[in-house]
Amino acid sequence: MTAASETPQLRIRGAADLFTALSDPDIGVRLAVLQGIARQPAATLAYGAHAGRDVVDELIRQLESLLITHEDSKHKHKKAHAAAIPRETKRNGNARKAG
Repeated sequence: MTAASETPQLRIRGAADLFTALSDPDIGVRLAVLQGIARQPAATLAYGAHAGRDVVDELIRQLESLLITHEDSKHKHKKAHAAAIPRETKRNGNARKAG
């Protein structure tokens, strides 16, 4: 079975369908849609807008959302890492554990 036969055929009739496909939980669907956008950008832009946004706006929105999620994840990781450092190390920068 090939990758092409594993990905279901999508019918995109307008911007709303395009946005739905770009948010599909299946990464294969999202990648196929992004490849289609890259191959035919003019045709993709011809879908126009949905809810006041076109495909460029939607891609920017998704990227911003991804970056925010990534930044939140980095801050949570830093906080968890800082909490694991012994108090003396945090206070005076010395790597020795209190004992």
